[in-house]
Amino acid sequence: MFLRGSGNSRGDILSCSDKAPLTSLRRGVDVQLKPAPRPGSMIMTRYYPVDIDMGRHLVILGATGFGKTTLARKIVSTALTRNLFSRIVIFDMTGEYSLFFAGRGYVAIPGIAIAANPLTLPKHRASELLASAIQAASYMYNEDNEGFTFIQLEILERALERLRDTDMQGLYRALDELGQEFRRNDYLNAVAAVRRRIRRLMVRALMRNTLSSDALGSRLLIINMAPLYYLSQVASVTFILTFLELMRGRLNNALIVIDEAHRVLNRYVVGETIIEKLIREGRHDKALLTLITQNPLDLKHNVLDIVGHYVVFKLNGKSAVEASSLLGIDNEELIGLRPLELYYHNTDFTVRAYLLEDGDYDYAEASSTIYRKLLDRINDTNYVRAVIKRFGRALDPVIVPQVLDLGSRLGYDVKSIVEMAIRRDPRYMELLSRVVIGED
Repeated sequence: MFLRGSGNSRGDILSCSDKAPLTSLRRGVDVQLKPAPRPGSMIMTRYYPVDIDMGRHLVILGATGFGKTTLARKIVSTALTRNLFSRIVIFDMTGEYSLFFAGRGYVAIPGIAIAANPLTLPKHRASELLASAIQAASYMYNEDNEGFTFIQLEILERALERLRDTDMQGLYRALDELGQEFRRNDYLNAVAAVRRRIRRLMVRALMRNTLSSDALGSRLLIINMAPLYYLSQVASVTFILTFLELMRGRLNNALIVIDEAHRVLNRYVVGETIIEKLIREGRHDKALLTLITQNPLDLKHNVLDIVGHYVVFKLNGKSAVEASSLLGIDNEELIGLRPLELYYHNTDFTVRAYLLEDGDYDYAEASSTIYRKLLDRINDTNYVRAVIKRFGRALDPVIVPQVLDLGSRLGYDVKSIVEMAIRRDPRYMELLSRVVIGED
C-alpha cells in the first residue's frame, strides 16, 4: 500500500509496524479528489499539481486582487505554448493583457485599428443586438432608466427594415421617415427615445468593418477595450457583441477570453446574446469561452448552469453564498481563501488548490515596449521610466499614439499630453474622444 503525497519512496510499503489510527489515515487522504485528476502544472492541490480542463467553457469568479487575471494569463500562455487553438481572442477591459502579452500577439484598439458595424448584420440580429447592448448598459452603468420598451423595439425594427445606408445617418433618416408617418404621441415619443439612445453608438469603432491583415493573421488578438470603455460603456458592449457576430465563422477552434464579463452578459438582459449561443453551440465548432467576473450574481443563471466548470477565488457576502451553491461547499470556505487560493470545480471533482505562479512579472519592462514607441519624442529616460511606474500594470489611463499625434497638431507638447492623461484632465479625454469616436 502506498500513500500518495507521503515522503516515502516507491519501495516504502506500509508494514504491520506502520499502523495508524483510521482517523489519521482519513486526514492523510484528500477525499475530494475523485477520481484523481491528470497531473499538470497550473494549480497545486493538496498533493500534486493539475491543469485546468482546456477543452471546456470556463467561468472564473473572485474578488479583485486574488488571482483571476493571473490564472487567465496562465491559461492563455499554456494554450499558446501547447498550440491548443488556431486563434485566441482576448477582450481586455483594463489594458493589463495588452501589457502582459506585448510582442506575442496583435493589440487592436476599437475605433483605431479595428471596427465592427452592427448595421451590417441581418436586420433581426442587429435589432436584438442593439437592444441587448443598451439594456445591459442601462442596468450596469445607470445610463438609462430601463431598456427598450416593446414599442421602441418595434420602431427600431421598422427603421432597420428601411435602412439603405449602413451608417448611423442612414438609421436616423429611417427614424425620421417613421416620425413623419406616425402622428400618435406614443409612437412619436418612441421614435425620439430610440434616436436618443442610438446616438450613443455613433462612434468610429462601430461605423466600419475593418480588421487589419496583421490582426487576422495573428494567433493571439488582444482587443484593448479601455479607451472605448472610458468614453462610452454602451458602445463598448455593442462592439464586443457585434465583433463576435461578425467573426463567428472565423472562430473555429478558438479560445475567447472576456474579462469583466458581467458588463456584456449580465442577468438583466432579456433574450439570447451571441455569447450565450457560443456557450450553447460553440463546443461543436471548438469555440471555447473563458468568462471572468467578480460577482456570480451579475451573470445570467443559465450561463452558470450550462457551463458547469468554475474556478472560484475569494468572495464575500451574497457572492460567496451564490458561488458556494455552485460548488456544493460552505460559503465560509470561499470567504476564508487567501490570494491565489481557489476552488476548482468540474464534473469529476471539486478541489481546493492554489495557483502556481511563473515568478514575478516585470510590468515596467513589458510596458516599456509600448511606451518606448509612444514617448520616443521625449529624450528623457528617467521621465519615461517614472511614467511607466506611475501608470501601473493596467495602462490606466490610456495613451495611444494617435492621441499624441492629434495633441501635437493642436499645439500640445508630448509631456503635457502625458500629464493630462495621468490627471484624467478633461482636455485629454476630449482628445481621446476625438480619436476613438471619430470627431476629428
